[in-house]
Amino acid sequence: MAGVAGPMLGRSRLNFTRFVLGLALGNVVAAFLVALLLVAIGQGLAHLVPAAWRLVLACVIVAGFGIADLANRTPHVWRQVPRHFIKQLQPGILGIVWGADLGLLVTTQKTTSLLWAALAAITVVQPMDAPWALAGFSVTWVVATFIWSLKPWVIMATRSPGRGWQRPLRRVTGLLMVLAAAATLAAAQLG
Repeated sequence: MAGVAGPMLGRSRLNFTRFVLGLALGNVVAAFLVALLLVAIGQGLAHLVPAAWRLVLACVIVAGFGIADLANRTPHVWRQVPRHFIKQLQPGILGIVWGADLGLLVTTQKTTSLLWAALAAITVVQPMDAPWALAGFSVTWVVATFIWSLKPWVIMATRSPGRGWQRPLRRVTGLLMVLAAAATLAAAQLG
């Protein structure tokens, strides 16, 4: 995102503003739709499975995502938002389309499974918090994109980011997820 927004800022502040506002709008709308789905799934699960077992299920899911990251098998679709939209769409519409695509979460690549683990745990244990979590993720992502875009060096950094940092990051997040799941189960047994 910053690789698009940063250069856009260099060319036109108005287009940059339109893009970022569109990005926020598209992301919020998509996140709202995903939140509705997660609440429905979580509420259905809450009626079928007792709370203690839902906590165990959440820990198993989080640990599973952690193991996937440790094995460098983060689940995601090998796809990104089509770059040809940059030349085809006006900045505001581009932002909406791009934000909606990214806000759906399942349509683009993921570096780690942290997002999946967090959403799964929230959906299984406390589904009514899913909209708040998604709103927080969306706001954080748009603000980070905006701030990252303001840095002049981001243009060079985003042209050839390399992938050497992804595997170590996955190992760290994978280990943290496995440890968090184990600690949560241990705490539940003690309490």
